[in-house]
Amino acid sequence: MKIPRWVRPILDLLLTIDFIIEALSGIALYLAPSGKIAEITEWTFLGLNKDIWEALHIYFGFAMIALVAIHLFVNWNAMICLLRGMIKNRKTNKISVKNVLGIAIVNLLLIGGAIIYSIKSLESESDYYTSSEYETISNTTEEIEVTGSMLETFTIEELAQAYNISADRLIEILEKDYGIKASKDELLEVVMANNGYARGDFKYILEEAILKAKEG
Repeated sequence: MKIPRWVRPILDLLLTIDFIIEALSGIALYLAPSGKIAEITEWTFLGLNKDIWEALHIYFGFAMIALVAIHLFVNWNAMICLLRGMIKNRKTNKISVKNVLGIAIVNLLLIGGAIIYSIKSLESESDYYTSSEYETISNTTEEIEVTGSMLETFTIEELAQAYNISADRLIEILEKDYGIKASKDELLEVVMANNGYARGDFKYILEEAILKAKEG
């Protein structure tokens, strides 16, 4: 099948545009605050909010799938010839073990990096709270745990309700013992951001404060 000459340059141009938007949206979503905090703080990147970046990332992600599929179809024979030239030694016409290993290592590094990043992301969020937001959590101190999803979705009052403690008492402990100012209807992530705490440190403080509130 003969491919018109204008197809390849147009395809390359579309892929370049798609790549730029995918890269920008990926960076924006990586930098964006998690949960509702992006909406509450009116976070933007290059003038666009998180919802718009998410929509762009999804749309142009699907567009890239289609464009890459067309690109492979148009350039399949050329790609196969190029790979054969890389794998085989032109002088001896035998398979070049060095080149094959090089290609394999590059692919392993790419796939391995993605797997490691995914595992670390899952580990950091493995404590996510998957039950109902308003489910009452056991009163035993061993089970006091503020999870990632609680930080994103719970207010101070909802956290207090979950552990059967007074919201006023929790707010009092946070301010008196840790210098953290908060109100009942504030999301935990907003309180964390406003007081300049890292995620892990703030979760530990909340757990400690809950324990103090339970002890009276």
